[in-house]
Amino acid sequence: CMLCMNPCQPCYLIKLLPSLALAFKAVLAQHSITLACQLINMSTRLLYRTWVMTLCYGYCFGVELTVDNVLPQYMYDQFHLDLHIAGVLAAIFGMMNLFSRPSGGWISDFMSRKFGMRGRIWALWTTQTLGGLFCLLMGLTSNSLGATMAILVIFSIFCQQSCGLAFGVVPFISKRSTGLVSGFVGSGGNVGGAITQAIFFTYTGLSTPQGFQWMGVMTMAVTTFYLTMYFPMW
Repeated sequence: CMLCMNPCQPCYLIKLLPSLALAFKAVLAQHSITLACQLINMSTRLLYRTWVMTLCYGYCFGVELTVDNVLPQYMYDQFHLDLHIAGVLAAIFGMMNLFSRPSGGWISDFMSRKFGMRGRIWALWTTQTLGGLFCLLMGLTSNSLGATMAILVIFSIFCQQSCGLAFGVVPFISKRSTGLVSGFVGSGGNVGGAITQAIFFTYTGLSTPQGFQWMGVMTMAVTTFYLTMYFPMW
């Protein structure tokens, strides 16, 4: 109608709404891509230490998440326990966080007072490597519930202490971008947990004890990347 041909009329503006919406979505997508690129560029400028911590935290907190996921079913299937008992025994691993993770932070501070930044890194490497070793041992003692529980407690202490030790290092990677570095490192834990469970407990056909063994080996291997970190200012 002639009324709608007049650009001053409301109906003309209504016809423009879909086009305006598409234009807004395109601008929003472009800004999202730009923001993502800026974050990646910023993290790259933080040097390799950010990526080393992100990778290694994937076999620190990532291992903890994986064990939390698979342990109840493992206890139930491997030792033929009542489902309730299996869940209670498996929960011991997570409950150790109340002590283990804060003690890792305390160890990091203590080592820093004695040996500086290298003390934090050496403590982190040692503790996480021991966590990988006891993860391997837990897979090797799958025929004994008592041995499995004893190793599980020690494994949980080292695994969770290494999480606290990791965030004793993170704030020193970049004074200006501590939040950004923390976000990247924290995301490594979640991604590492998903990938680790997929590799060793879902798609490769390994038994659960074999999964624990190879997860322990992988942890010890990845943790060696900590030895490449250098802080010239500390």
